[in-house]
Amino acid sequence: MEIFNEIDNDRQEGKQECNAVYEKLKGIYASDMEMRGNIELLWRLARVCNDVAATIIEPKDPKKREILKEGQKYALEAYGINDGDFNVLKWIAALTGQLTDFLGTKERIEQGSFF
Repeated sequence: MEIFNEIDNDRQEGKQECNAVYEKLKGIYASDMEMRGNIELLWRLARVCNDVAATIIEPKDPKKREILKEGQKYALEAYGINDGDFNVLKWIAALTGQLTDFLGTKERIEQGSFF
């Protein structure tokens, strides 16, 4: 879709901060029920949640865990639609890995067996 190409180009060229990309994608997700089932939108939402967590939110801020969980939620929604899509699998793995920073040792081990 043209909107995804535009968003990807802006993101790569640094034309928009990740927070602006996040707001744009969230706007699409909130306003279009049909798009909520679009894996292209969902994995991009997961990716931008990762970007926001990495660049805007301080490492010790509790909001970091929240935005990573939100991104994981989008990735899992996409996984439910197409469990073989590379980008979906990539962002589930990345977000799940980052969320283990907030878990104890036992929970970290358990996370490795979900996918």
